[in-house]
Amino acid sequence: MEAALRKNGFLTMEKPLINPDWRIQQTYSHEDFWNMAYADLGKRYGLNDIRDAK
Repeated sequence: MEAALRKNGFLTMEKPLINPDWRIQQTYSHEDFWNMAYADLGKRYGLNDIRDAK
């Protein structure tokens, strides 16, 4: 069974889980991350920011 899974590519990884160039990726502060997350969630509900919901 394992051979069949490998043949279909199920157990093989075409891309590494962690980008080898992770150190050059843009980073965000904790506050900026949550601001972006709240804005994204708000857009899903038709708002500018989920914190605008009443």
